[in-house]
Amino acid sequence: MSNEEIRRVERLVNAEILANLPTQSRVMTIEEAQKTGAMMLFGEKYGDQVRVLDIGSSCELCGGTHVSRTGDIGFFTIVAEGGVAAGVRRVEALAGENALACVQAMETTLGGVAGTLKVVRSVDPHSAQRPARPGAPPERELAGLKGKLASAQGDDLASKAGTPRGSRYLQRAWQAPMPRPLRETLDKQGQAQERSHRAGQQQ
Repeated sequence: MSNEEIRRVERLVNAEILANLPTQSRVMTIEEAQKTGAMMLFGEKYGDQVRVLDIGSSCELCGGTHVSRTGDIGFFTIVAEGGVAAGVRRVEALAGENALACVQAMETTLGGVAGTLKVVRSVDPHSAQRPARPGAPPERELAGLKGKLASAQGDDLASKAGTPRGSRYLQRAWQAPMPRPLRETLDKQGQAQERSHRAGQQQ
């Protein structure tokens, strides 16, 4: 089951719980139970007399129930699921106070992770990509630092330019972290060479 399918099952069950409908149990013969359309588990053995339970929109054979209304269940959450046969899934869930304790534990864990990542804790998963405090995102800060490094490299390269046969040239190979810092480096280098050329003419 996908996460969306699990959430859909939880919504369906919790909707039945919130409706707070009364439960009803009836004892009848197995033949009568089959006519009602009550759900019977494959492989289970039933006697001549069975107990049919109506709870919410569900009608099934059940040995017993502990609630008189669906609202008595309180809250429902799935904690695990898996396949038991071809086309058949088995879910494990918690209800009532146990379900609440499980969700609160997950909330505590989520809060700890959000604090470590310095993001805003939210039901929106995309919010984890946004910083919790105002300011530039880490990617923008990193780009700025790379730009400053490229600019500094330009100054250093310009100071090492050679002048064989009266022609000023500069040859150097390096890896630019991204196109923009590379352009800034070349611009910086060109400006430095232009200033040096003008200074030579004035002399």
